[in-house]
Amino acid sequence: MDDFVVVETSDEIYIQTTRIDIKTFAVEHRAGSADQHFNSEVLAAPEVVDMMKAWLASGDDAITDQHSGTKTAL
Repeated sequence: MDDFVVVETSDEIYIQTTRIDIKTFAVEHRAGSADQHFNSEVLAAPEVVDMMKAWLASGDDAITDQHSGTKTAL
């Protein structure tokens, strides 16, 4: 079973994370439509927390300004 932390502000607008391995986390964020769904890998739990706090405070722009993301496959 996968363990996720998900923060959602409305339908299809969210940020979520799960641990990939002992040092790496996957972080995904979506800003509505499928073409606005991105993921990135983060190497430290405090950085994941910072990303989520920035996303809550400033929305999607705060994430894309600080971290490169890859669009998820449709």
